[in-house]
Amino acid sequence: MITNSQVATRLVRASTSLRKGSVRAASLIGNEKAGKKVQMSWGSAMRR
Repeated sequence: MITNSQVATRLVRASTSLRKGSVRAASLIGNEKAGKKVQMSWGSAMRR
């Protein structure tokens, strides 16, 4: 038999892991965008 507290802790753990995952994905996407910007700025600097 599963108690309500166990269910609650599982839900909390799942939500926190989801949040961490979304944050990680967002940071990865942000890093990709930042990397592209850096590459573009480097390319324009090299042309000069």
